[in-house]
Amino acid sequence: MKNNKEIVIKHKFRTYRQKKLFLDLCKEDQTLGMNYLDTLKGQYRIKVKNQIAQARRLDQFSQNEDKLSKRTPNFWFDQVKKLYNPLDNHKPLDLQLGQWIGVEIECFIPYDSVNVEYECNCECACEHDEAGNTEYECSLCSNGCDGECNGGEDRAHTALAKLITHKKIKRVSVKGDGSIRQDDGCFAVELTCLFTRQDRSNLKKLCELLDDLGAQVNKSCGMHVHFDQRDVLNDLEKRKILNRRKNNLNKSIPFLASMVPISRRQNSYCRLVSSSRDRYSAINLCALKRYKSIEVRLHSSTTNFDKINNWINILALIIDSDRLKKQVMSLDDFCTYLNVPEHLILYAQSRIEKFKGVENEDNTETLDSDMTSNVIQLPSSITIDSNNIVIGA
Repeated sequence: MKNNKEIVIKHKFRTYRQKKLFLDLCKEDQTLGMNYLDTLKGQYRIKVKNQIAQARRLDQFSQNEDKLSKRTPNFWFDQVKKLYNPLDNHKPLDLQLGQWIGVEIECFIPYDSVNVEYECNCECACEHDEAGNTEYECSLCSNGCDGECNGGEDRAHTALAKLITHKKIKRVSVKGDGSIRQDDGCFAVELTCLFTRQDRSNLKKLCELLDDLGAQVNKSCGMHVHFDQRDVLNDLEKRKILNRRKNNLNKSIPFLASMVPISRRQNSYCRLVSSSRDRYSAINLCALKRYKSIEVRLHSSTTNFDKINNWINILALIIDSDRLKKQVMSLDDFCTYLNVPEHLILYAQSRIEKFKGVENEDNTETLDSDMTSNVIQLPSSITIDSNNIVIGA
């Protein structure tokens, strides 16, 4: 029923199970039912068959038995619901092309906050002869655990993912990251959050949860932002727009680098270049082929929503502007070439002043604070009155 009118579905179901599953999906969400109906009509049939076949092969390979033969009564309902529910999908929808943003946050979280205990997973590798005498003593027995084993990280990641689902924070994926040097009693994690430019509530909820869990960052952590380019990537007539976006980001690297700590400016994971061959570049164009997005890897990691939001707004302003003909070397250039809102000028100035001339490697995002003073000294060429931003000659 929709607006008190009946919707007539003209489709001949091959089996009773198909019909029942369709009705059950419609009762929960009409969109799920219609997506499943499209599958039966052949639009996604090959995709579904391949996914189910792959799941069957993995089950047989890992357990030497077909677990699907022992499926629960609601097995197919759960599988189809998971496949077609857009809220549970970790990929951007084919709607609002070019409006999606993905943020990767690297951090480490105490095991206690997700109710998981650290357990050493190191295994003894000593060798013994037939009489039981030790012929080779492994490093674990001689020197003890080196502390670099996966001491429950997998269980911690699973617990964190369940907590995120319980909090109804959608489109967030959880995985480990070997480049993070976490503190004792903590597990390293990389969280990817997807949202649109118009609705960033997902990101805000995730940041609030991380703060509640006591998430921490250091100079080994980074924060990467992906901007969806599917609106121009496959259209030859719009390739000029894509080239303009890449050009603008490339010319803005000096200005963007001035807003981050020295540990990010001198980092092998985000070299201060724009490259389509090296994914460890500040402007990673390799992501166009893999994710159909442009990745900016420059910012230090943080769980502060305001910082991430301001950084995204600055990048979006650069991407959406007209083609930049000159390098953006300073805040003066940034304000001269672009129409920058007042709050972003203030934020950029606070970041530049904080990291200007700082050579201390321990100056990381954990020591950074938002607008600690109400008085911010702007460049001499910029003045702000109640209504206007004036840029001098």
